[in-house]
Amino acid sequence: MGIDLKDRILGTMFGLAIGDALGAPVEGAKQGAIRNAYKKLTDYVDAEGWVGREKIYKWRKPGLYTDDTQQALVLLDSVLQDKGLNPDSAAKRFADLARGAEYRFGVYRGAGSSFKSAIADYRQGITWSACGRNSFGPGAASRIAPVAVYYHKDLDQMAIKVIEASLFTHKNPVGISAALAVAYLISRCLATEELAKEDTAELIVSCADFCRQKEDMLARDYGHYLHEYEDRMLHVISGGLTGLMERIGNDRKRVLEWIVSHAALFSDVELTRPSVKFAPACVVFAIYEALSHPDSIEDAIVSAVNEGGDADTVGAITGAISGALHGVESIPERWMKNLANRKQLKARAEALAAGKWMPGKIEDLYEMEYGLTGREHEERLARMKKFGVDFPEKKHLDKLSEPEVIHGKYDRKKQRREIRRFKQWEP
Repeated sequence: MGIDLKDRILGTMFGLAIGDALGAPVEGAKQGAIRNAYKKLTDYVDAEGWVGREKIYKWRKPGLYTDDTQQALVLLDSVLQDKGLNPDSAAKRFADLARGAEYRFGVYRGAGSSFKSAIADYRQGITWSACGRNSFGPGAASRIAPVAVYYHKDLDQMAIKVIEASLFTHKNPVGISAALAVAYLISRCLATEELAKEDTAELIVSCADFCRQKEDMLARDYGHYLHEYEDRMLHVISGGLTGLMERIGNDRKRVLEWIVSHAALFSDVELTRPSVKFAPACVVFAIYEALSHPDSIEDAIVSAVNEGGDADTVGAITGAISGALHGVESIPERWMKNLANRKQLKARAEALAAGKWMPGKIEDLYEMEYGLTGREHEERLARMKKFGVDFPEKKHLDKLSEPEVIHGKYDRKKQRREIRRFKQWEP
């Protein structure tokens, strides 16, 4: 029968956006809260069901994706308009969506602290390669799908570009390796006609081998960009995937308990569930959900987001991998029909499939997201006014839309000297 690559690429991008949108309203929720409010989350829901009136300021528009998909769209625009990933150009595009003071952080919806810090650094003149934080978060993994698709025929080049796309926000090998794992699986799934259950373990072990090789490359060729880390942190993701492969056929509850226990070995805080915002847990969990449901993208995403926690990110990663395997035609019509901005998502996904920018069909990303964020914000404010609720005061409320001015001018020449000096220490 053969593989319809365009269908798979559209499946990747729509799977990412849908998983993100399904999980967004219940981000931070516990399993019990989801069950009490919705029994089982199988469609876009109103967040009021679990946050209640008192916390209606957390409300999210049903069917609207968050910053996970927004960041992926930035990378999509970047690889197409620049004819390949240019990390400095991509950083400029990331920063562009953060401009404006009307909303909490430009037009982004739900951006995390590490991402905000990287943007603030970049906008103050710090080079893209020096902006990242020592982050174990899954942000790089959740946005990486367009890079995986664009370079899917050349895995070595793909790995280089994944690292470059991740370094802007992540200076820890764990977060970068998580993005490498997701990118590899998307590239493999695009070329897999059908994944038999007996072949799942082989796919996971090949992903683990790929990650381990690229983790070593990361330490060797990009170590001067990274923050200091313990040697045991270099192979956290590849080790997690190897352990997952050994348990892939086990009872789901036991697999999830193992994912948590393995991730906990590398965490400074107690972990209680696999969907926590910690890449060794939630990225491995998302991979498990995508590959343990080889016959249904619906079952994969539903199972992932009902775990709660970082549900939007887990849903996005699960959806991207599963979408690459099943294609857009396998996505339930109700999800497609009620997904916000689906026409423009389709236009961008089709451009990615064609490998070229289509200016007549594609709207400006900032203007598009400005309108979406504005409509969500207005409806949230209307609900808050109705229930007499204000945004909570924060002890350390940072200026989210405009970074504070730093003391002293950033010295680019000094940064270059530091990079050259670190390179001299490489073996």
